[in-house]
Amino acid sequence: MRNLLIAAIGVLLVVTLVGLSEAQRPDPSSEEARIQQGFRIAPVPLRFGRNAQDLVGLGSYIVNAQSGCNDCHTNPSYAPGGDPFLGEPEHINTEHYLAGGRAFGPIVSANITPDSSGRPAG
Repeated sequence: MRNLLIAAIGVLLVVTLVGLSEAQRPDPSSEEARIQQGFRIAPVPLRFGRNAQDLVGLGSYIVNAQSGCNDCHTNPSYAPGGDPFLGEPEHINTEHYLAGGRAFGPIVSANITPDSSGRPAG
């Protein structure tokens, strides 16, 4: 009986701790969660300059998680040996990240890397 009581107390403690840690996490659909995800998934170092750090994180989320800008604006999209469509572990081509140059018939994707003022260079 004593062992059962100890086990029950242990389960309650674990459930309480898990509940507390979940309560401290931002809502996954919140802007704060998207900002933090943007920082985590950025394939290149982010520069802030005069921009608000939160705007840079949110921009990274929009570019890398929502829009997939890399697919058209990085040529080639993946570094050698990093193409997941060939069964390789994904590795974004950071050397040419968002620098444009992918041809779609007569149209070529623009360079959208930030210039010195933080605006798309292309």
